[in-house]
Amino acid sequence: MPIARPRPVADLERLERLQSLDVLDSPAEPAFDNVTTLAARLLRTPVALVSFVDEHRQFFKSCFGTIPEPWMSERETPLSHSFCRHVVERAEPLIVRDAREHPLVCDNLAVEELGVIAYVGMPILTGDGLVLGSLCTVDVRPRDWTDDELSSLSLLAESLNTEIDLRFRLQDEALLRRELESAEATAVRANEAKDRLLANVSHELRTPLSGVLGFAELLDDDRLDDEQRSYVETVIRSGTALLELVDGLLRYVDLESTLGPTVRTAFDPAELLGDVERAFEAHRTSAVALRLEVDEHVPDVLVADSERVRAVLSELVSNALRFTDRGEIEVGVTVSTAPGAAARLAIGVRDTGIGITPDRLGDIFAPLTGHDGSGQRPRGGLGMGLALARLHAEALGGAIRVESSPGDGSTFTLSLPVEIP
Repeated sequence: MPIARPRPVADLERLERLQSLDVLDSPAEPAFDNVTTLAARLLRTPVALVSFVDEHRQFFKSCFGTIPEPWMSERETPLSHSFCRHVVERAEPLIVRDAREHPLVCDNLAVEELGVIAYVGMPILTGDGLVLGSLCTVDVRPRDWTDDELSSLSLLAESLNTEIDLRFRLQDEALLRRELESAEATAVRANEAKDRLLANVSHELRTPLSGVLGFAELLDDDRLDDEQRSYVETVIRSGTALLELVDGLLRYVDLESTLGPTVRTAFDPAELLGDVERAFEAHRTSAVALRLEVDEHVPDVLVADSERVRAVLSELVSNALRFTDRGEIEVGVTVSTAPGAAARLAIGVRDTGIGITPDRLGDIFAPLTGHDGSGQRPRGGLGMGLALARLHAEALGGAIRVESSPGDGSTFTLSLPVEIP
């Protein structure tokens, strides 16, 4: 640790730091007692002290040896009996051969009442150089302090400075942890409030939307002319699209708030792909081919939460269909194994659609984030599908990665652990 240079400071700043350290009126501690013991032995003095100085007194955090009562029992003296105050006020070591002849302390009451004759004190510093107190040794007779003795006491004071700096760092880390915990709790509450708001609003929207669609469908009969029928069909298409958005939002909120444990069941990967193909056959145009391929090494039976796997695959295929006008969507399934590791199922969904710009790849799995190749959202959708897919994938213990470039299509790959019976 770099050696801090003592610096005189406004007393209020120093006192605030001293109070925050929580060493005043506190029990003895080995971290300080060991230092005073070493100081007394190395300098061969009857008394060694760690003193912290506030506006009225010096408090003995550690005392080796004995001093007259009542000071010994009270573990403090007023500043009228303190040499250490001068170390703090002058922000420098104080070396006294004979206090009775020293101009700074000759009238200090510690000379007569405590028998302090020879004294040497080193500043106890914070990391930024504030002087909180002193490590000192005291003799009852005049003493010429040697360079080795002064150097030894200075090194011991440095060890106390390290201790002080560590305590402040721990305080800062504890404060940061509390702030982070508070911020996290606030974020959780805000997220819960957001989900409640979205759920309530979505439910409230769904009822009138269903009514609008119902009446619009009643109007759609042979009594309308072509223009009127066109208007009604527009209402139905728009209302249906909006209802799908609301349903998607509700699914996401419900899933995020009630995401339960996975239910592992045996399933046939080829059969699962066939179910998805049949579900989306009516949604694709003749310009888009849907191809499915199961690698020949994939077992006929795997064990995982098949419903969640189906949900992820459905969202990925739906996303591919939305952004692919022509070409093909290819769904491929592989299984990899490695010694000592769980088997992993990989399902890739590759399309020849518009692709995704690099700056959009980082946020496409966030809810309410639709996309097209330019970062706009002209193709409908609330941007919930990939968010739902991510939630399911994480619940499966897996992940989804994406590779894409504008104009060249995209490939989404779900990877998750599975069991092979």
